[in-house]
Amino acid sequence: MFSPQQPIFGQYRDGDHGLYLLDARIKLICLLILVGIAFYRETAVFLILPLLAAAIGASRLPYRLIARWLLKLKWFLIFTFFFHLLFTPGYFIPYLVWHERGITYEGLHNGAYISLRLLIFLAASSLLTLTTSPGRLVDGLGKLLSPLKRFNFPVQDLALMIMFSLHFLPLLWQEADRLRKAQIARGISFSQGGLVQRIKSLSALTVPLIFSAFRRADNLALSMEIRRYRSDVSRTSLYPGKLQFMDYLSLMTVLGIAFLAYILGNTPLP
Repeated sequence: MFSPQQPIFGQYRDGDHGLYLLDARIKLICLLILVGIAFYRETAVFLILPLLAAAIGASRLPYRLIARWLLKLKWFLIFTFFFHLLFTPGYFIPYLVWHERGITYEGLHNGAYISLRLLIFLAASSLLTLTTSPGRLVDGLGKLLSPLKRFNFPVQDLALMIMFSLHFLPLLWQEADRLRKAQIARGISFSQGGLVQRIKSLSALTVPLIFSAFRRADNLALSMEIRRYRSDVSRTSLYPGKLQFMDYLSLMTVLGIAFLAYILGNTPLP
């Protein structure tokens, strides 16, 4: 149904080199720092893009793989760009004015930068899920949030919920594709007819998909109940928690990029 060249959204790809060897906690922290500084300083965008390209190269993943994932969200990026382009007030660009409205320099600036920031976030998130198994990702998130246990925050329940979400996303993607092909074989068209007809056709896909999701969730809950799972029991970690040299080096590199972006953003132009 799905070839290895066309991975499912959110699906981890096996590897034992480059970014795969970094601790999941370091990846999560680096992602938060890069995304935070990208939305805080515009100059950070031009510093993060080469770093992101180098990270993809270090993971030895094809660049077209990340591009294929981003193309799935192209309409969201296009809508974001044109929304800011058309509705941001400011100084109008000559020859791009109609009926007292038009495209402004500020709209072009905001649309380009916000779309680029979202592109960085989506690419970095995709790189994280591609190079980090769901188990390691959830374990790293649980360790980062472990101090919240002192305030009776349900860290274990949150980590378990995220792990199940990461596990079910590829399964639901496969189930949706299987149902779509089955409905097409029965003569249902999802691309023909008017808007009402297309909505009715989609109901033949969404309703079985929702029932399938509830059935899987019910089976999982029953399985956990049979095994007498309890979230309040302390458990050991499957993955080692000791950071390596490359973890510290990666974190220092990202912090250096963030510091440089902050300095450049506060330095007045001559």
